[in-house]
Amino acid sequence: MQRFSHLSQAVWIILSLCLLLVVGILMVQVPSLETSFKSMNHTLLLPWLLQNGGDKPAISTWIALLVAAGGLLFVNTVCCTWCTFITRLRRRGTGLPMSQLLIIAIHVLLLLMLVGHVLNFTWGEKYTPFELFAGEEHPFGNGYTLKAEKLDLTVDPELLSNSTDRRFQSLSPQEFNVHDNTATLALYRNGRLLARQNARYLGPLDSGPIKGIIQEFFSPPGDRRVGIRLLVIENPAAEPLFLIYILMIVCTLGYALLTWKKIPAYTSGEAE
Repeated sequence: MQRFSHLSQAVWIILSLCLLLVVGILMVQVPSLETSFKSMNHTLLLPWLLQNGGDKPAISTWIALLVAAGGLLFVNTVCCTWCTFITRLRRRGTGLPMSQLLIIAIHVLLLLMLVGHVLNFTWGEKYTPFELFAGEEHPFGNGYTLKAEKLDLTVDPELLSNSTDRRFQSLSPQEFNVHDNTATLALYRNGRLLARQNARYLGPLDSGPIKGIIQEFFSPPGDRRVGIRLLVIENPAAEPLFLIYILMIVCTLGYALLTWKKIPAYTSGEAE
């Protein structure tokens, strides 16, 4: 395990992940790939790959490289944690300093974070997007219902009309203010109210594993009414993953405070 536990390996893997993310951003700008990337937002990653992966080799290869880099980082972190910190703890037979315990916690949280992202992409459900006007509701999943109780809008419906060639996402902040245009959404399960929140573009309804994301506001041609197009995601891993991120930040800040202007207690050849 020692040969896979070096810091230099972790640095190269992380740089590779960053490069792959940059490549992904550039791929989205390619018109022939943009639609495929958007279709991934309507389902989980694994079902999308099984259905479309063979027809989109560029995207499939990019995802495979991303997963491989994440897997290598997982292996490197496991080896680093075991060979350096756990072994040191067993040899000492006594407790480690707080700084060492925090760095162990950071490594463990990183492992949980990587596992959480895998679950985030493969576990749960992304339901087919649907449209609602004020007062309408839509059933989905296991007894859930999402209702648009009220739309508070300041935007000119003409700007949102499907008869125009402009896309909702292309509207300027002056034409569409995300804070002034909101929707009051109510989430029910088997007739029982679970949550009632004011959602907006880039500000979804968030209730446990359920997220109701407003993809866009729209207005039918020749109609002054404005509706919303929603994507609902049911993801049990979302909240634990968010908690892991918070704990990671806390542990990292604690480690930085304890080791401020101090030489680390381990060498780059020993640990990640």
